[in-house]
Amino acid sequence: RMGGLAIINHPDLERHEYAGRTLGADAVEIGVPSSILQSVRKTLIWWHEQLIRGDRITGMTGADHHHSGGLINPSLWGSGVNLIRVDPALASQDSVALAMDDPEQAINLRSEIAIDAIARGHVMNIEDKDSARLYIGADTDHDGRFHNARGGDCIGDEVEQVAFRVRITGASDPPGFRDMYDGMLLQVWTEMVDDRPTMELVVDVDDGVRAPREGENYVVDPNDPFAITFYRKNVPGEKRFVRMELNRREDLHSPEFQPFQNVAATNPIYLGDWADECDLSMPIAAGSRYMTN
Repeated sequence: RMGGLAIINHPDLERHEYAGRTLGADAVEIGVPSSILQSVRKTLIWWHEQLIRGDRITGMTGADHHHSGGLINPSLWGSGVNLIRVDPALASQDSVALAMDDPEQAINLRSEIAIDAIARGHVMNIEDKDSARLYIGADTDHDGRFHNARGGDCIGDEVEQVAFRVRITGASDPPGFRDMYDGMLLQVWTEMVDDRPTMELVVDVDDGVRAPREGENYVVDPNDPFAITFYRKNVPGEKRFVRMELNRREDLHSPEFQPFQNVAATNPIYLGDWADECDLSMPIAAGSRYMTN
């Protein structure tokens, strides 16, 4: 390794189908446009299967953007965006400040920031720069702040039970498609199930997450209807994780074609015995900020 990253592009693309294993790659492109050649849903499932096998691999967007005349063609290749969480303790703090303040900075000043964030899994995938965002945090010391770990971070065996908070911002129907979709679905994905979410919650773009039904173990924040809290046990010796997806909810009564749309996806928070897999991804200092990559 010379300081770069190995990233798997479009693992479900029909013409270039990738092997069902990571081969030591650092990241995989999960934010791909849906087309007759590839499935966004199958791409996300491919990533999920690797996580279940115990491969800690970052999910990211736009690793294979194609350019025409210097511009990305969003109609063909999508316009997904990575929001990367910046570690304030990076050695080149001046470069971080420059890149945060001026998005036109030369790429060499931004490279360390992006490489560090992707290697740690500190990436939030969103549909485009104006779409809804999905924040996940964990509370291990029960102070109610949910700052002990966020997407990409690892929590060791010493914590028995972890509280998770998930918050949606900017929920909305896509312009011109209100009749094709019926709100959103907030999905909790864990190692417990390989091909479907462990928990799926309906989100009204105006009123927030629906109230829990009998047997559903989550709480909607009374002060923020777009935020929920739930708990998971941490079992010594096991590799567990929690990741989140926010997807469009198809309106079953609409006669229009309804392609699957992933609006946002977090990287997992890892629980338990991930050992060397987590060397680069212990929780970073307070004060980290998201920036667009």
